[in-house]
Amino acid sequence: MHRNTLYRIAALLFSLLLFSFPSFSQGNLDSLLDYCRDIGTFSRLFPQEKVYLHLDNTGYFKGEKIWFKAYVVRTDGKREDLSRTLYVELLDPVGEVFEKQKLRIENGECHGDFSLSGRPPGFWEIRAYTRYSLNWDGAACFSRVV
Repeated sequence: MHRNTLYRIAALLFSLLLFSFPSFSQGNLDSLLDYCRDIGTFSRLFPQEKVYLHLDNTGYFKGEKIWFKAYVVRTDGKREDLSRTLYVELLDPVGEVFEKQKLRIENGECHGDFSLSGRPPGFWEIRAYTRYSLNWDGAACFSRVV
């Protein structure tokens, strides 16, 4: 997330707490501000990395290719990459990994494709992640069914 967005969220939470409790004391306010500072410090020390794939289509026919461009972004807004390798998996309709690609990330981007020729029809899932993003919850990894 961008720094301005974090400040807006913190300000909104602070406003909600301030107006929800009319007898809000200075001690509670100080502990709330300390908590917000701790969250900011944690975010700076351990930034998250999120993956997004931009697909060329929303549905595919047998024999087509799934073209994609991957974006890997940091939540602290810095441009340098935490990871250098992106793992992109194509899962068959049963949920088994059918094909896996390892792509080099340069400036937070990379691209690739999967061929659907010779594949059985059905709903296929594309999953993308970095090893670093596996440290966080599932929201840091990308998943889409096509």
